[in-house]
Amino acid sequence: ALAFNIDMVGKLAFLLKAVNFHERVLQWSLVTRIYYKVVTKKEDFFSAWNSCLHHITSLSLAYIHRVALGQFSLAVRCCPDREDQALLMKFCLLYGTKLVFQEQAWYLERKYLTPTASMQIRSQLMDLCEPVKDDALKVISAFNIPHINLHAPIAGIPNPRATWAFYPVAMLAQAGEPARSPRSRL
Repeated sequence: ALAFNIDMVGKLAFLLKAVNFHERVLQWSLVTRIYYKVVTKKEDFFSAWNSCLHHITSLSLAYIHRVALGQFSLAVRCCPDREDQALLMKFCLLYGTKLVFQEQAWYLERKYLTPTASMQIRSQLMDLCEPVKDDALKVISAFNIPHINLHAPIAGIPNPRATWAFYPVAMLAQAGEPARSPRSRL
């Protein structure tokens, strides 16, 4: 059964199930490949393992993505401040949608997504970017990253059409201290 029959594509539950499905399928297929190489083709385990390194790397990333999204969603649910919780939920949905979007072809090949649901994922990704762009610096400031790092040329390219991408005005530092971003409520 397809996951979107139960959950709406735009819901966090769908995104969590999708990244979990991705990891489980990669796990199963890796085990199957190694088993086939070792048991059926009589390769030594080391050679079988080495021939599956790309698969192992994909599985490692799928695991990291599942854990990161799961922990992010847990942190959002446990956030005591309703305003901060709503803000973090936007970013959590954006992150989860980005994870599914970047593996969109993989989900389509396995019929986890229909073409319509796949288009909804892309549309949702674009729709989620718009409301969070104004809050991005507020959230980043909660990490107390030095202001000079956020405004380094590598952090953005000056572009008159994307003024939000580069902030050339640096905050003045106290004598002997590095400049820091102002703290937010997060």
